[in-house]
Amino acid sequence: MLEFTDFLKESINPSGPSVIDSRDFTATGGQAITVAAAPISIVESELQANSPQHQILTLYITTPHDIAAKIGPLVDAQRNYSIAVIAAISATALVASYFILSSNKRLERTVDKRTTDLKEANKRLEEHDKLQSEFINVAAHELRTPVQPLLGAAEMLEDQMLDGLQEVKVSKPEVEMIVRNAKRLAKLTYDILEVSRIESKSLKLEKEQINLQEKIMKVIEDVKLFIDQSKHLQIIFEPKVSEPVIVEADRTKLFEVLSNLLRNSIKFTSNGEIRIILEKTDDEAVVIIQDTGKGIDPEILPKMFDRFTSKSDSGTGLGLFIAKSIVEAHGGTISGENNPDGIGARFRFTLPLCIVKSDTEKEPANH
Repeated sequence: MLEFTDFLKESINPSGPSVIDSRDFTATGGQAITVAAAPISIVESELQANSPQHQILTLYITTPHDIAAKIGPLVDAQRNYSIAVIAAISATALVASYFILSSNKRLERTVDKRTTDLKEANKRLEEHDKLQSEFINVAAHELRTPVQPLLGAAEMLEDQMLDGLQEVKVSKPEVEMIVRNAKRLAKLTYDILEVSRIESKSLKLEKEQINLQEKIMKVIEDVKLFIDQSKHLQIIFEPKVSEPVIVEADRTKLFEVLSNLLRNSIKFTSNGEIRIILEKTDDEAVVIIQDTGKGIDPEILPKMFDRFTSKSDSGTGLGLFIAKSIVEAHGGTISGENNPDGIGARFRFTLPLCIVKSDTEKEPANH
């Protein structure tokens, strides 16, 4: 009310404003009104310029209104709309940021994985190059070893023919030397080809049912030819089962596994015995080859089934690698260790047993 009183005083004051003035007030009931005041004046003489004016009345016009009530909701709506827009923009920015960060994380993980894969691939390539160089060196050395005596024997025979002889004489030791080195050369060539097949995933198995007892005895007879006469060495076959142990395997490859393991034991055993033990579980045949040799070098032990792993001057280090690959291709396992008493080594491999149907289980023949 004080503001309204001041407004009235100013509007009736002769020295007050000479133009229309208006102000907004709030009535007792809360109603908003606009009050406009306009002075009414008279001029002393219309003929005289700049004649003074005299205010005789003040005209008041009041108008109630609800502008605030109408504008308030509009302002609130506009504020709410602005808040909603800001919230939507913020949410969109947060979602976009999340996806960008997630994409960056995935990209970083992908790059890290690809980098790791490339490093591993590069490492494998370096290892492959190293193994290839080692293979070339080992193969060259191993090929030269049997070839040189063969060339020497051939040159000796050639010299006899140059002397005009139509027939030449060869002693038994010379023949044995020729045969021994020729077999060694053939074995080396076969091993190299076998490794090539294994690494190119082209190793093929022609499986058939094989009596393991009979196969082991035949292999023993064959490998006895490789025992140096200066060695006092026995090969003993000790089957722990009386019934036939039948496996489904490639006959040639199985011979290769048994031969490689036995010849490996013969090479590192000067005296004593090599014992072959045959056992059977519910679903596997177990073959153990145990010798009394010098055992497996601790440096070789963790990697003895890798290619070219050998500390011997007379070996390529391919035999155990080939044996492991063949056994695993048949679905079996192979392992090797030194004997607990510290004398000699022990190799063990398994093959799945062949399920032989009885006569009553066999399918009837078609007539």
